Amino acid sequence: MRRSPISDAFFKGLGILGFGMAVYNTTNSIRVRAVMEKLERERDKNERLQEILNEISKIKAERLGQSGDFNTMNLDLKSRLSELQRTIEDLNTFKNDALTRLINNSPLTLEEKINSLILKTEKLNSEMKNVNEAYEKLVEIATKCCSDNFLNFNPIERIQDFLSVLNFEQTLAFVHLSGSFVIALCLLSLFTVFYSDKLIIYFKLEEKYPRIGKYIQLRRKFQHYYFLINVFIIIFILIGIVYVNTLILFY
Repeated sequence: MRRSPISDAFFKGLGILGFGMAVYNTTNSIRVRAVMEKLERERDKNERLQEILNEISKIKAERLGQSGDFNTMNLDLKSRLSELQRTIEDLNTFKNDALTRLINNSPLTLEEKINSLILKTEKLNSEMKNVNEAYEKLVEIATKCCSDNFLNFNPIERIQDFLSVLNFEQTLAFVHLSGSFVIALCLLSLFTVFYSDKLIIYFKLEEKYPRIGKYIQLRRKFQHYYFLINVFIIIFILIGIVYVNTLILFY
């Protein structure tokens, strides 16, 4: 049974009227809430910014201290390398001089030559040990700086800090934007799953490149699971959005 044009217009007009009133009331509620929460948000932001500034100052002080230690150890390492180079040059000079004296029957006794050579060798070993210690300290400081920068990066904490300065409406917008972004990515993945085989067949990639044939066959076996994973993610995001909007509507 077909509805009359009057009833269709009535229900459409009623729906539009309800939608307009809901938008109007929502807009007024947002404005009132924004005015009431403005001072509170500003106070929270100022406190949060002050905490961030204090943390940045603390990190800068720590980095300056580590940078000073690094530069000091670098200069010490260069100094020790220079001493090691001089010791090696002295040892080479002594070796050449000893050979010359031995050839020319110098009165320098063999025992004196051996003792002097042992002393210079011990000095060389000591210098090499000092250089190794300085190098290890330098590497330790550099590794600590790199590891601190990596460990300080916590994506969950960064997102939480970002959400902590948003009001209710901004947080709700972030929920919808992030959910839409994930759904768009999943749809793109599903599009790839459905049309990749057609492109492979169209361009005859298995015939032109036999080496990738096994990879293509393996990919086809996992397409079903890949499809289910993306569908599950989309359903999960939609359920989360419906749940959040239901709470807002009824509570």
